[in-house]
Amino acid sequence: MIKIVSAQILLIDQNLFLISVFLFFAGLLYSIPVVNKEILILMRYPLWIWKKLKFFLQKQPSFLKLFLLIFFFNSFSLFFNIVSGFAVILPCFFSLFIGLNVGVIGYYEGGWKALFGMLLTPHALFELPAAWFSTTLGMQIGREILINPTNINKFSHQSLSFYIQIIIPLLLIAALIESVLISFLMKSLQHPASFPEKPLDAQQENSEN
Repeated sequence: MIKIVSAQILLIDQNLFLISVFLFFAGLLYSIPVVNKEILILMRYPLWIWKKLKFFLQKQPSFLKLFLLIFFFNSFSLFFNIVSGFAVILPCFFSLFIGLNVGVIGYYEGGWKALFGMLLTPHALFELPAAWFSTTLGMQIGREILINPTNINKFSHQSLSFYIQIIIPLLLIAALIESVLISFLMKSLQHPASFPEKPLDAQQENSEN
């Protein structure tokens, strides 16, 4: 198993991985003026997703439904990050917008405390590297198209293998942890039928206690 993981990790270009991480944090920091200045065109999508999630949680979903929603949403999103490499430049924008979207939700909900609290949650330790891997693979596909298009089929298959063997397991672990945390949060609320307006604040308070 260790040999398989090591072999797959070697597929990742370290320089492009660092660019992916940098763009993520650039987007994360840019989310602060976006929220403060209420730039609606950049806030609309992440807040729409967040609103839908809160509505879903108000229905008190079972642990399995919650787990499946988180896992399949993230799996589809990260697979799309990889495939976006065929549009060459798109993975760079997605790296930036992942950070922006995370930042908008966090900062809008609870300011700096919630923003950085989201990055310190246990599931983020698995979810964020998976996201960075996906955008890095997308960038590498774009690079292959530009400089070595004859190799694109081989690299595409290698990227799919990486997605299945590395990214999917990371997302499974992240979804499991996140589902446990959210389920615990909902059960700990005084009135479980209503999800709080600022759930990130509530989750942060629970972790501190």
